[in-house]
Amino acid sequence: MYLFLDSTKNITVGLLSDTCEWVDYQYLVSKKSSSEIHPLIYSLFEKHQLSFDDMTGVFFCAGPGSYTGMRVTAGITDIMQWYGLSIHTFYHFEVPSWCGHDEGVWLGKAFKGEVFIFKWNNHTGESNKSLVAEDLLENSLKNDKKNIFCGHEEFMEINPIKTKDLIYKYPREVFRAVLQKNKKQDLYYYRSLDNEFVRKK
Repeated sequence: MYLFLDSTKNITVGLLSDTCEWVDYQYLVSKKSSSEIHPLIYSLFEKHQLSFDDMTGVFFCAGPGSYTGMRVTAGITDIMQWYGLSIHTFYHFEVPSWCGHDEGVWLGKAFKGEVFIFKWNNHTGESNKSLVAEDLLENSLKNDKKNIFCGHEEFMEINPIKTKDLIYKYPREVFRAVLQKNKKQDLYYYRSLDNEFVRKK
C-alpha cells in the first residue's frame, strides 16, 4: 500500500494498492495545509485500519506550488522516511508526458502576478521554463493552442487540462512512471528562495 500526498495547492491525500490503483482518494479545498493534512492522514489510516507497518512507501508531489504547503508535507515525508518508508517524488508538469502527451505546455499561478510556464517536446527532447506576467500570458501562448495543462488552478480563458485530474484518472501510468524513475527530487519552487521572499520596494 502507498500513501499519496499533494499540498502544492489545496490538499490531496490518497491510498494506492501495490499495483498503483486507488484504494481511497480525498481532495480538500483548503489553504490551511498545516492544520488539515495531519487529521486527513490519520482518518484515512483509521478508516482502513492501517499503520506505517502496512505501507510500502509514499508518493509525494514536490511542486511546483505553495511554499508553505509543500514544506509541511515534506516534513511529514521526512518522518515517514525515518520510519523506513520509501519516498517517491515527482512534479506536476511531468504528469502529461506519462499520460501520453508528448508535447505541450503546463501552467502554474506563481503568485506575485506571474505565471510559470513549462513547455516540452519529447520528439525533439527540448523543454524550457519561464515566468511571465499574467497579462502577457495569452501572448506567450499564441503558438500553443492545444495540449495546455495546469495543476489545480483555473485559467478561465484557456481552460487547460488539470494534472490533478490526470493523476486521479490514470494512477497506474503516473505512479509506475514515478517508481521507474526512482528518484527523490527536491521541492520545486517557482523562484529561488532569495527571490521568493524579497520585498517589493
